[in-house]
Amino acid sequence: MDKVFAAHPLMTFGAGLQAPEWYRAIPFVVDKGVDMVDILPGFPNGTFALAPEQRALYHALCTLAGNSTFFLWQKIAHEFRHSLGLPGDLLAPFLHQVVANALQPEAARMATGPVARVVTGKKNIGLRHEAGID
Repeated sequence: MDKVFAAHPLMTFGAGLQAPEWYRAIPFVVDKGVDMVDILPGFPNGTFALAPEQRALYHALCTLAGNSTFFLWQKIAHEFRHSLGLPGDLLAPFLHQVVANALQPEAARMATGPVARVVTGKKNIGLRHEAGID
């Protein structure tokens, strides 16, 4: 099968359609040595090469990044709505900034809140334990 190539859109898709420019901005991860212009002349999307033996790790990381965070944020939005009486979409700017921070080279230093403040974090953990919240 010399003429079979892998080209994976690095994107998650919802139920609805998006504007054409949204689709043109989706990066594709292709087999190393494949030039999408040769396969699809005029293909506007950015492409990034990956050795075929790395494909399983790539897909595992994409699945982890997409599905794990999806379920986490879905649960948090549910709790905002049902436990706090706040709209779930209130989280959108916060979520976007969390993702932007996580993608920065210095991301390890960008944790905020009690997690970043060890003393405050230990205090909050102690208070949660005393209140019976585990």
